[in-house]
Amino acid sequence: MVQCCDITAASLTARITLERQTRVSDGMGGWTELWVADPIEGVWANVKDGSGTERLEADRPESHNLFIFIIRFRWDASGAPYWSASTSRISFRGRFYNPISIIDIEAKQKWLRILAREGEPA
Repeated sequence: MVQCCDITAASLTARITLERQTRVSDGMGGWTELWVADPIEGVWANVKDGSGTERLEADRPESHNLFIFIIRFRWDASGAPYWSASTSRISFRGRFYNPISIIDIEAKQKWLRILAREGEPA
């Protein structure tokens, strides 16, 4: 289990992009959904592989790899604790990861632990 005091800025060695699903006007009265980087420049993270599983889905094997991303605690533009797993994804080295859970480590508003799954549609 990761504790708050075990994490330092020096342990954030990977640059990741946090993306939110956003509705954008199509200019004709409708809208389209796009993935938008938030923030645009990305954030530094500590990335660890969690575990991998394989299961049958639609009569074919599907693999699912879990990863743990640790980032600094963030607030959104309205001052609410940052992020929602249901409307977010992570881009890292050309691959996408879908957050399963986002936890404020030790409830200290210092670090976020994001458990994310690779291999599912984004």
